[in-house]
Amino acid sequence: MQRKIKATAVEALTKSLAGDSFEFVLHVPSEYDYRYMGEIRDELIQVLKEVHLQTHGKNLPVYGVPPSNLKNYVTSKDDRKKNIFKIPEESFRLTQEDLVKESTIKSATAVDENPDLQKIQAKLIYSKNKTEQSISLNQFKVTRMTSRSAYERNYIVEHITNNNLIYTLKELKKDSLLDTDKITSAKIEVEVAKCDHPLLCTPEFIFQAPTGLYMLFEFMKGKDLSFLLDKYKRFPEKMAQFYATQLVLALTHLHANKIIFRELKPDMVLFDSKGYIRLNAFGIYRFLDEKKHQQITTSLANSPNNQEYLAPEMITGEEITRSTDWWTLGIIIYEMLVGIPPFFSKDPHMVKQNISHRPVAYPDPVKYHILVSDAARELIGKVNISSC
Repeated sequence: MQRKIKATAVEALTKSLAGDSFEFVLHVPSEYDYRYMGEIRDELIQVLKEVHLQTHGKNLPVYGVPPSNLKNYVTSKDDRKKNIFKIPEESFRLTQEDLVKESTIKSATAVDENPDLQKIQAKLIYSKNKTEQSISLNQFKVTRMTSRSAYERNYIVEHITNNNLIYTLKELKKDSLLDTDKITSAKIEVEVAKCDHPLLCTPEFIFQAPTGLYMLFEFMKGKDLSFLLDKYKRFPEKMAQFYATQLVLALTHLHANKIIFRELKPDMVLFDSKGYIRLNAFGIYRFLDEKKHQQITTSLANSPNNQEYLAPEMITGEEITRSTDWWTLGIIIYEMLVGIPPFFSKDPHMVKQNISHRPVAYPDPVKYHILVSDAARELIGKVNISSC
């Protein structure tokens, strides 16, 4: 590595689609291009896409080309001086690599990325502490965005009038799916009551504004399951059992209240300061009818992100039931024990095929030193049954 490259300077990326190649090119118009090779290529690309989206408010263009050697797609110093840029044609753009739909990005503004809460006219429609009714959205300030999707954005915020206490803010935008004007305090009370469980996150405050709903949650200091999996790769079976037991309890409570999670994945599994899970189950689904539920489910199934956690019925468009959540729980248990989801593929097009047609396989315990007990295998094989 000759020099450091600012991730924010990368404006496009080209990767080889050859099965035996890990080559990729970083296109940096302000300097010149860099060609690399590495087995962690896909992981690096994912990080660059997320950085680009958060800093530029748009998708990082990712191109896929057939050759295994990408020397013809690298803009050199001399090329740059001659205003020659060797970026592939638009027909090679891999739109399935986009993190967010282009239509969503085009409608976004700088305020959408980092909203100035002091300028939003919002009314308090729910407070967990019934005596605390004087709080307003204007008393909070966004410090950073933590995640975004086509339907919601999540931020870390500070309560600037109360010792800078930290909260998590979930912003549900008003759009064709969510009519926030029709969401009443009574409706909120009912939905919060359904999620009243020590292993579930429920809002501290909810504000209603012309632009959408703003929900403030207790800030979880313990990161999330995705963070732990990235750090430790896989867990001892007792540790996986500890987390899986809590997930079963949380899902059972939701199902008893006729709530199907639908989007269970590691970054939805938060941890409190004592190390217990707090499942983030209070999102846009709480306020949609079944038809709109299906619209989001279809969107999720067509997105390249987190496809490893889809249940087969989400791919085929069949009815979503409690089995959907149990299936995904099995995927997460497998990942906690093995280190990757059972249907993972470097080729995103193959993930759905694997889910629909490939049986769950386990790594050779002698070759890879990964031992999954018979009891764990039996559980993983059964959790997609709705009567679990």
